[in-house]
Amino acid sequence: MLRTVPMQKIRIVALKSAEYDIIRELQKAGMVQIKKSKMSLEDDKELGQISAISELLVKFRSALSFIKSKKRDAKQMQQMELQELISRCRSERYVEEINALVERRRSLADRLKITEDALANAQQLEGIDVDFGTLASKALAFRAFIADTAAAGELEKLVEKKGLRGEVIESRKGKRATLFVAYDASQRSALDDIAAKLRLKEIDMNESYLNAKPSVIIDRLKKERDSESKDIEDAEHRLAKIGDERYPEIAGLTEMLEAEYERAQVSAKFKSTARTFVLEGWAPKKSLDALRDRMKDATRQNFVIEEINDGEKAPTLLGRGRFFGQFDFLMGFYSLPRSDEIDPTWFFVFSFMIFYGMMISDVGYGVMSLILGAFLAKKFPDGLMNSVAKVWMMASIPIIFFGLISNQFFGLSFAPFKGIMLIDWTNNVTGLLALTVIMGLTQVTIGLALGFFDELMHHEPKLAVSKLTSIIAVIGGTVAITGALFGIFSSFAMPAAAIAALASVATIALSGIEGVEFTNLISHPLSYTRIFGFGLASIILASLIDKAFTPTLSSGVIAFVGVSVIFLLLHAMNMLLSIFEGLVQATRLNFIEFFTKFYTGGGEKFTPYHFNRRYTKE
Repeated sequence: MLRTVPMQKIRIVALKSAEYDIIRELQKAGMVQIKKSKMSLEDDKELGQISAISELLVKFRSALSFIKSKKRDAKQMQQMELQELISRCRSERYVEEINALVERRRSLADRLKITEDALANAQQLEGIDVDFGTLASKALAFRAFIADTAAAGELEKLVEKKGLRGEVIESRKGKRATLFVAYDASQRSALDDIAAKLRLKEIDMNESYLNAKPSVIIDRLKKERDSESKDIEDAEHRLAKIGDERYPEIAGLTEMLEAEYERAQVSAKFKSTARTFVLEGWAPKKSLDALRDRMKDATRQNFVIEEINDGEKAPTLLGRGRFFGQFDFLMGFYSLPRSDEIDPTWFFVFSFMIFYGMMISDVGYGVMSLILGAFLAKKFPDGLMNSVAKVWMMASIPIIFFGLISNQFFGLSFAPFKGIMLIDWTNNVTGLLALTVIMGLTQVTIGLALGFFDELMHHEPKLAVSKLTSIIAVIGGTVAITGALFGIFSSFAMPAAAIAALASVATIALSGIEGVEFTNLISHPLSYTRIFGFGLASIILASLIDKAFTPTLSSGVIAFVGVSVIFLLLHAMNMLLSIFEGLVQATRLNFIEFFTKFYTGGGEKFTPYHFNRRYTKE
């Protein structure tokens, strides 16, 4: 629980004839993180079928991305041998059909966009009784504009005033007018000036479809639009049908190709000779016997596994159970432990629960947290939100516990619970301050003790000794300072503690590291008084809400309901504020005050060569 899983670097040497079988076995086992070897041998090459696999995989992935399935629990397909798989995929007509349908749908969508744009333009010319198919002329040019009715009247005046040789045909619809202008082609610049002055919006006069009267053009374009829309619907319907019938099969073949593609690629990390290949990597020590058995089956015992000890830092495989795994997202904010150091998750979870629960300390808030956490866990069955919800549910238990022993129910106290009331937030300030300082002193001391053992393991005796003397400095300095500030220790204890702390400074300074951290050693235990501060603030806010908005029936039913709603909303806001502060502060105390005493982090996650399957099985 406290250590990461022990790892061993290995080297596998085998005949090239067994290379594919070994790769397949390693992919199934998921035991070895393969690394590029530094041996002075020739680099191995990707397996020969990778180009064929890659070409098919592109087609299948593309086809799969355009279909869906309503089936949830399809039967898993058996992984085929490579040649059989390639042959099967090349003969898969549905993939070709899907890609053809997708290309047709894309082409139709482009045509439909052109048709709709043309229809929109043609509809702007509706009411102009001109056959555009008869307008071809070398001397005349034709243009159309959209304008408001005032600008339409001005156009005819300016055409006449500017001496523009032409005719304006107008069609009005409400406050808008469509203006069709036939004019001398040599006078284009004059019309440009008029259009700019009146801020006319020009209509695209595309000859590719403007070849009849507007009403005829509009009818034709509507038919084309409807036909193209129908063709798109047919293509989508066919894609949906193929998805319903063939999705699991196509997904399974795609998954098989992906597995084979990974197998073909991974050999590029190996070294090779004319007849043998060499791969290196990391595996958990507890899995080595099982790995040897798998290699025997794959190579008919023609292989060698060497255990290498070259001083390289191993990747980190965490041995956390399912319970502690829920806290991975919080630990992820800090860093992954190195493979040769303590995994602090157990300490983090235990102290986090205590600090978090104590800072909220209300049975009502704990029950509300439990209900909300359960709701979120059901709504998000997996992923990050599911982990957050489960941690929220687990953390609501210490909230309820501390709420019971402090007799807090939405800020209210009840006589039956006074017998188990161990925490009195408002009447025992000195005692609670002392308690939180002792909690901080305990955790910081544990951190320094863990640091002592860690430095001994890494053969750093000076740093190990400084960790021990730092414990004296922490205890002595904290007792002296808190005694002086809050009067929570006797007059004899304070000077004795101060002398012990100062005496330890010389030994601490020998390390060259802890000496400069002396002030932190003293201030970190005092930082735990924030538990008392935030807890008291939450209690006081809840009490103020109760005094101002506790509902009573004596004021009438309507007033009772209204005040009850306000009462619950304010308590919900206080609960959320307390939860946020509790999460931040409980995490901070662990990361800043505790972890820095022993934890380095920066580990490389163990990522074994493995392929996760959903639609297929070996």
